[in-house]
Order: sequence, then structure tokens, then C-alpha cells
Amino acid sequence: MKKLFLHIGTEKTGTTSIQHFLHKNKKALFDNGYHLLECGGEKNHRAIPSCCMLDDDFDDFFLDRGIDSVEKKQQFRRKLHKSFNEEMKGLSDSVHSVIITSEHFHSRLKSTEAIERFKLLVAGYFSEIKVICYIREQSTLASSLYSTGVISGSNIAFSSFLEKCVPTNRYYNYHALLTRWSDVFSPEQLDVRIFSRNELYNDDLLDDFCVAINENLLMFTDKDLIKENESMSNTGVMIGRAINALFGRYDKDGLVNKSRKKAIKLVAKTFPGRTNNIASDEYKRIYEDFRVLNQEVARKYFKNRDDLFPWKPLSISEEGVDEGQVKALTDVIRDLKSVSRISDEHAVLFRDAAILLEGVDIKKAYELMKLAHAGRPEGPVIKRKIKEYEDRL
Repeated sequence: MKKLFLHIGTEKTGTTSIQHFLHKNKKALFDNGYHLLECGGEKNHRAIPSCCMLDDDFDDFFLDRGIDSVEKKQQFRRKLHKSFNEEMKGLSDSVHSVIITSEHFHSRLKSTEAIERFKLLVAGYFSEIKVICYIREQSTLASSLYSTGVISGSNIAFSSFLEKCVPTNRYYNYHALLTRWSDVFSPEQLDVRIFSRNELYNDDLLDDFCVAINENLLMFTDKDLIKENESMSNTGVMIGRAINALFGRYDKDGLVNKSRKKAIKLVAKTFPGRTNNIASDEYKRIYEDFRVLNQEVARKYFKNRDDLFPWKPLSISEEGVDEGQVKALTDVIRDLKSVSRISDEHAVLFRDAAILLEGVDIKKAYELMKLAHAGRPEGPVIKRKIKEYEDRL
């Protein structure tokens, strides 16, 4: 029987880089006895955790595919079970290990019952299962997740978003997460690793992941990847929220809104960076809220370690806007102009974006301020800025 290496994330711990690395080295891995799962997805095997979700639990994976009922979900599940069984039975004797990776094992399997479904899916195929899990300090997780949320369609304010970073939220509670997985498998089967440069093997995530499987992977895999930044800068987040305020994730027919997706993709590509507006008091609140739970994780999975994460106040970076960003913003504005109604909330977002750009490109700032004026025609700052811009132009 074979060995299973199951990489469950967590989200926002370089999982995309790991998945690109595995996909790029698929042949080399196979030639050395490692099979990268195929039926779960090309790179992210998200279909596997989705298959294990409870019947009444629907997320964007299902909604994007028109799977909106228990019956449709059960049909999807039967089809995936069949594909998985056929793939496992078709593996040659030269394959000694299988690799499955998806950060959605972290975010979507919210109960031991859901994890039990995964265990049932793989039962009988593996003599050994190793669960690899990366974790990071909760405030940095929240900051990175916020940017991803905007890319996905969220328009929530950062301060409101941080209010959800509490121990009762299972997304951030590593103690609860690891307890669920160790209850279904065992603590000995969990390999918990910290997503922080000085904690990684050779200070490198991909090297560290190779070592988590087998150090020999360092010898025959290619780790030269094109970096794909999935986070947006503070500027990008601001523009992204404006887009989300005007375009929903889904259109009136319930399909993915292609206009919003196109605009967000452009902004994310042109405004890469790190969103980081956590105030020191909020950082302290989050750190202290999770301290006891994190200490429990440290004692259980790390030897001679009192605190899971060192106290490290976050630095806030100042960001500028270059001409490439201005061009991207111009294209976004062109799409936004087709919207007939701009609310007061949208107007505030456009106003702030215009003020940000006024020292870089006054014409683009003027276009944004006019959009703000359409939603808030009596706004004193907006009226004053429009006159100022017209005088300068």
C-alpha cells in the first residue's frame, strides 16, 4: 500500500506557490514514485474538500458551478468518488506516495464529521497518512485574508473585518483546527509547521515543503517559479472595494459577474503588495486573545517552545502610485462609468481614490472626483476638490 501526503494549508501560507511547484514538477515527482492527484483539480485539489463538506454547507465552489441543492451536491460527490477510486486503482506499483493539496481543507472542513468523510474517501488505499499544515500569526493571517476577500468580491471595511479575528472564529483558531484533525487521525500524523521565513528550512517555503515530504525532493525538483502575488496593496484594496460596491460577484442570472472579475484581476495585477493597516492596539488585542490557545498548540506540536509566535509589532508601509497603476485605474474607470447609479458609500471611495491620485495624475483624479460627485453632489470636500482640479486643468 501507498503513503499519502495531505497538505491542508492553512490559507494564506504560500499554498499557491506550493501548488505551482508541485504542478511544475509533476513528471519529476512521478518518475521518483510520487503521484500528484489529478481528479481533485489541476493544481489546487479543491474538489476533494468540497466533496467532504456537509450536505447543507454550500460555498462559492458549488455556486459558481450551479450546484445549489443537496441532490446536485450528492451527484457531484458520487462522480468524484468514482473518479478517485478509478485513479487510485490505476496507479502502478512504482508509485509509493500520493500528494493531495488544498488550503480549503482548512477553511471548508469545519467539523470532525466532514474530516471523517475525507478519511472514508481514502480508506483502504494508504498504509500511512501524513497531514502537513502551515500556520501563521493570526493578525498577519487576517491582513492577508482581507486582501483576498476584496479580490473575491467583499466590500467590508478593514476595521469591521478585524472584529471577526477572534478565538470563536474557527478560521483563526489553530487549536480547534488541529484538534479536529488529530481526533480523526492522530497527533502523530500531523506535521505542523510555522509559516515564517526564519522558521522554514533554508528560510525557503518550497525547501521546507520538500523536507516535510522527503529531503530527497530537494535533489530533483525545480523550485524556480514565477512569483504570483495574490495580495493587493492598500491602494489596490481601495479601488477593489469601489468595484465591488458597484459590481456584485454574481449577475442577475446567478452567474459569475465577468465585468467585476475582469476589473478586479486588472487591479490585483497592477497594485500588488501587502495590505497592512493594523493599529498597534488592535494587533495587541488579537495577539492576546489567541495567546493561551497558541501556547497549547506550541506545547503539543513544538518541543521547548512556550509561545507559538514571537511578539512582533507590524510595520506599516507607505505606498506611492506609478504610471502603470494610473493606466490600470483609467481602464477600471472606463468600466465603472457604465454604472447608472452611484451610492453615497461609493462616492466616498471614489473621493478618497481621487485625493490619493491628485499628486500623480490630475486628469485621472478629476475623473474619479466626478464619479464621487454623482453619488454625493452636495459633498463639500468633493465640490471643493472639483473646483481645485478644474482650476489646475
